[in-house]
Amino acid sequence: KRSMIRTGPTSTHVGAGALARPAEQSSAEGYAAARRSEGGTPSRQSAGRRRYWCLVLLSFLFCAGLASSQSFHAARALQYTREVVAFGPRPIGSPNHKKLENYILAHLKNDRVEDDAFTADTPEGKFPVRNIIAKFPGSRDGVIVIAGHYDTNYPLRQTGYIGANDGGSSTAILLELANQLRGKKRAGYSVWLLWTDGEEAVKNWTATDSLYGVRHLADTWQ
Repeated sequence: KRSMIRTGPTSTHVGAGALARPAEQSSAEGYAAARRSEGGTPSRQSAGRRRYWCLVLLSFLFCAGLASSQSFHAARALQYTREVVAFGPRPIGSPNHKKLENYILAHLKNDRVEDDAFTADTPEGKFPVRNIIAKFPGSRDGVIVIAGHYDTNYPLRQTGYIGANDGGSSTAILLELANQLRGKKRAGYSVWLLWTDGEEAVKNWTATDSLYGVRHLADTWQ
């Protein structure tokens, strides 16, 4: 049975904060407060922080391994972030979200790409959700999955929230990791880069109104 190392249903939040708008920051703070008031218990927050730092550590170790043979192009990753946020808010079901899907796929046109597309039933109705997976084979039996979401906050869709240091930077870092992996033979595990969709709640953050993409993919991979 194929072994798999997964980073879990979390998203990478890496530093492109200089691109965030003041209105976006205040809106994000307000939404975070709303999440806490809607059931974000200390134990849930603590578990989330542990998952987040595990993801950061795994990503750091993986990038450090890449750096031993090649250089991660930080300026190019930042430019990707600029291009992503230039689409504007990108909540699920929106035209800007579709534009970003096409943008990601255009960058991966010469790679092995798989879709996990489905319709999510949410408190605000049905929405199309599309996970995008780029697969880079290795010689060992096993897979490392590095994941980050590409949608932006649905409840803040009318506020100008562009998610620079949220779905924007996580999308960009995965695109740059694809550049580092493309066309190279790996002596270790295969690497799958996963752009997850529907990470954000459409109404209130709960176990069933959030993480639509990764929950569906986890069920598929079981």
